[in-house]
Amino acid sequence: MARWDARVLQDNEPFTVLFGGASYINNDLFLARLADWGLPASGYAGEVGGATPALPLRPLRLLRSLPRFLRMQHIARGHLPSLERGLRRFDQELAQLHRAGASGQQLADWFSRFYVFVVQGNLCIATALASSGGAWLGRPPTAYDNLQHSPHRLPWETDPGTPRPPSTELPLQAFPRWSPAIALAHRLGLPGLRGYYLQVREWYRDNLMRIFFRLHHAVPEADRGYWFAPHEQVRSRSGSFWQDGREGSEQASGFLIYPGQAQGVLGVEILLEDTLDPGRHAHYQQARAVIARMGGRLSHGSTLLRELRKPSAVLPQVDPAWVGREVRYEDGHLSLLEP
Repeated sequence: MARWDARVLQDNEPFTVLFGGASYINNDLFLARLADWGLPASGYAGEVGGATPALPLRPLRLLRSLPRFLRMQHIARGHLPSLERGLRRFDQELAQLHRAGASGQQLADWFSRFYVFVVQGNLCIATALASSGGAWLGRPPTAYDNLQHSPHRLPWETDPGTPRPPSTELPLQAFPRWSPAIALAHRLGLPGLRGYYLQVREWYRDNLMRIFFRLHHAVPEADRGYWFAPHEQVRSRSGSFWQDGREGSEQASGFLIYPGQAQGVLGVEILLEDTLDPGRHAHYQQARAVIARMGGRLSHGSTLLRELRKPSAVLPQVDPAWVGREVRYEDGHLSLLEP
């Protein structure tokens, strides 16, 4: 973020905070930038989950920030062709570690560095998509159009610990080849490139899953029980920065994660979770539907539920008295069935 706005360094705020054995996003870091840029906080709260203090839209600050936003956009778009170089560098490092018989701890340290690269790449792709101005320059095929031999693609593929098929050679795919006209439009920042940026997003994701596939098989058998197990410490609501959107003056808004209908006992067939946790994918898979009191559109838990195609939503205000009673869930709405 300091690449975009050097005031991040003056804030002296850490990116994440450790609490109760888990790592949390430090919202203060982001809210400080939104306040300076004149942007409201409501959109941010919806993406990451929970609730935030009210930050209103400040048009004059927003106008002053426009040159910075244009510079952000230009840098982010220009970064896309360099993603392949970074992917291949990390892939080579993983191969070297594997050949050297690296321990689970060494691979976990590598993965921490790799994940920072993954997030940076996703942010640049998301910026390009958000500013693409439509797809009127065309929609080229994506990686999803050719998945005939894809043992690395799984229903809940974002979890490296999910069992994979036997190891096989899966070389990384090259960056999509664009015509000179499209490449020039990209460099000039012209609108109409959404189809091509979607192609980059799916190319990037497919290569990430290839690396996850190799990482899964690189972890020694003796270490898998530890590194692939769900986190043993349950997240609690105690602590000053745990915001689930139910208490206090700031309230989170609910949203639909994946459409569908289901009927069953709340807390049994239809799960009611305090927060979304990708480590509970086995429970989510077995449930008829999943309701969470807190969660963001971009959270790993939301991504997992979409991959599972599980009817699900974030509903902060579910009545606790409904737990253990028959309810019906339908496309983001929960209703109590009379006995």
